[in-house]
Formats: sequence, C-alpha cells, structure tokens
Amino acid sequence: MAALQSSEEIDTPLEATPPWGYSPVERYVLTHWDTNSTLSTSDQRLSLIRKFLAADALARIGQPPDINDHDNGDIFTANVQIGVTEGQIRDILAPWRSLRQREAAIYYGESVTELWIRTCYTEGSDEKFQELVEEGDLDTFDTLDSEDPNVETLIGRILNNKAQYDFGADWKKILDVMPEIVVRPEPRKQIAELRRACREMLDQAGGVMEDMDQRVWESKRNLIQGLCVANYMVIIDQEALDTGNLLFAFLDNHGDLVTQVRLPACEAQEVSGGWSARGVDRWYQYVEDDGEPGPKYEMECEAGRELYFGH
Repeated sequence: MAALQSSEEIDTPLEATPPWGYSPVERYVLTHWDTNSTLSTSDQRLSLIRKFLAADALARIGQPPDINDHDNGDIFTANVQIGVTEGQIRDILAPWRSLRQREAAIYYGESVTELWIRTCYTEGSDEKFQELVEEGDLDTFDTLDSEDPNVETLIGRILNNKAQYDFGADWKKILDVMPEIVVRPEPRKQIAELRRACREMLDQAGGVMEDMDQRVWESKRNLIQGLCVANYMVIIDQEALDTGNLLFAFLDNHGDLVTQVRLPACEAQEVSGGWSARGVDRWYQYVEDDGEPGPKYEMECEAGRELYFGH
C-alpha cells in the first residue's frame, strides 16, 4: 500500500503523495484526454471517470511504476517519471477534488477499511449522526475534512461535509469524486469455477430454476456475489437518521451495486471485521438473508443470468 501523508503537509497542488498519475483513474483520464473536445474540462473529466469504471480490466491502464525506486528518494519528483506534466496537473487533475479526497480515495481503495458517508444534513440531525457514529464504534474525529488540529496527519474515513456530500438518495455520486475505492482486481478464476457449478446445476434440473436445489443454488449465488464485491460503504442517509439502521452498500469494481442491506449501527464493526479478514463467509452472512441485490445482480435479468450461468 502506498505511504500517504496529510494534504496539509503539501505546499502546492503540483506536489502530492502519492505522486500525480499514481492512480489508474488519473492515468486513464490523461491518456484519453481530447484537447479538441467541445466539452468543458469538468464534463470531459467526469465522462472519462465514468468510462474508466465501465471499462473492463484490459481497457484500464496497468500498475504505476514503483515510486519507491527513485535514486534520490524524493517521492515528489515522481510526477515526471510517471509522465504527468505540470499543465495536466494544474488544468485537469488538481481541480477535480481536494488533496484530502484524493489521498482518501487511493488509501481506502488499497486498504480493507470501509468509508462512511453522510448524505443527509437536515436541520437538527447532527446529534443523531453523532450517536450513529459512536454506536458504530467510530468517533467524529475520524472525519476526512475535520479541522481539528489533532487529526492533521490522519486520513479520516467519515465523509461529513454538507457542501460536498449532500447527495440525498444519490449516494453513488461519491464515485465521481473517489472512483479508486472500487478499483480492485476481480477473482475471475474463482467466479468462473462457481459459475460452472451453477450452470451444471441448471443443466441437471433440465434448465428449470424451480427444480434446482434452492439451498445449494443460493449458496453458490451468494458466493459469486461476494466475490464480485470490490468494496463497500456505510451510508448515513435520511432513513438511517430516522431509524438507526445504516445502509451498507456493496459495490463491484465497476461501481455497480452488488447488494445492499440495512443494519443497526452496532453491527458495523462485525461486518468490518469480517471484511478485513477477506473471507466471504465472514461478512456475507450479514447480507444473505435481508440483502437486496443490485439491478445487474438480479438472477432474472440478462446480466444476472450471464453472471451466474454464463449464458
């Protein structure tokens, strides 16, 4: 994992840790940038970010060079070696998001720690937000945009800023700012093996879902869904503030919703612990009974049948 430091320690937008271009999303945007486009800079950047998320692994740019191999040991000089110009930093990358947001996106994309995001800021909801965070065994000092001098060097994992994250129900907008959080390798071999098992089950049942062993089928389906999850977020939205049940959204490496579930805040650490262990059975138990699959993961849709059965 890349070593990170607070954006407060960085003097100018031309210097960043990790260096500009370290992120595969940044490299994709710069590689596909059209200087003759009629789109505004922000619109073209957003379009390319979304194209990156939609692209398959082969269409994405490979791993960055080892930024620790520079002879002078100065990580700030890596921009040139990664191939990013000052103009690209100034005009395309730096205006996209704050350095803190960039650091967090890269850090939490490479770690096994989930992000929390508050998307509702109705009047009088601050106290309930505080309660939910504490019930989840976190503290509001862990806020990314905190101005507390005691957290200067931390990369907070709670996104709590009305000006930036007041998304309401449209919480997926965070991927326009932090797409790196879902950029993970896909376990293609394991998924292919499970898909083959599902297809064999369907063939043995004569192609009729009703004749399949439901328990066995559900276990295979759940494992495939679990393997497809690249990361998850804990969302404190209006319903969470009203009921105390947080929204756990599990996303694949394209940012598509695999499944979501409402759980009380006190169970957040159990889910996080299972996720950190990276054992699908350790964390998916919280989802399999009450989880709602995303549109592309419904068995009845074309994408779902392709995922589970390969046809």
